[in-house]
Amino acid sequence: MPRMIDRKAVAFVAALGCGLASSAQAGTKLVSSFREPSTGPLKFSKVMVLVIAPHESQMQFGEAVLVQLMKRTRGVSAHSMMRSEDARDEQKMRAFMSKEGFDGAVTFRLLAAGQETTSQAGVYIPSYTGFWSYYSYAWPLVTDIGYVHTERLFHMETQVYSVKDDKLVWGGITKTTNPKNARQLVEDVAKTVGEALRKQKLID
Repeated sequence: MPRMIDRKAVAFVAALGCGLASSAQAGTKLVSSFREPSTGPLKFSKVMVLVIAPHESQMQFGEAVLVQLMKRTRGVSAHSMMRSEDARDEQKMRAFMSKEGFDGAVTFRLLAAGQETTSQAGVYIPSYTGFWSYYSYAWPLVTDIGYVHTERLFHMETQVYSVKDDKLVWGGITKTTNPKNARQLVEDVAKTVGEALRKQKLID
């Protein structure tokens, strides 16, 4: 029987900090994606990596793993550079990214855990195509999802923005089934997204 975690350990904590049960069906696949039609190969020099989650420990963990996986582009973890409350403040983030010369941004957010998300089927249509409009939209939606079982499905949203143009260039929804641990979840999503970007000739 699946073990129930303390109710304060929300779904994203389980995903980004606790061991998860393995399964023969474990793995990650891209459910749906969007590409801005005019987008060519991405040549970012400095990318802000932002995990949007309820707790700072979740943000720090996810961002650190994602930055480690970025080999050809300089990725910077938002929460290694500023306090959590400052990272949630659009004006402070705008000023910081402008001062530091960021030209790209990658966001990572948990959409659902523990059940199939039928609303995500079909064509992926992003809610906002501008980085700053999405920034203001996403933070108020962050909530603790509640207790979780160790065998779960995780639907994650990954979005890639051109900060210079304030434009979404690629976005996608992935579904991960029963990752063995937190690092595997993040790595599998990053690998799946990377494969999709390479297939679409957005990265080498």
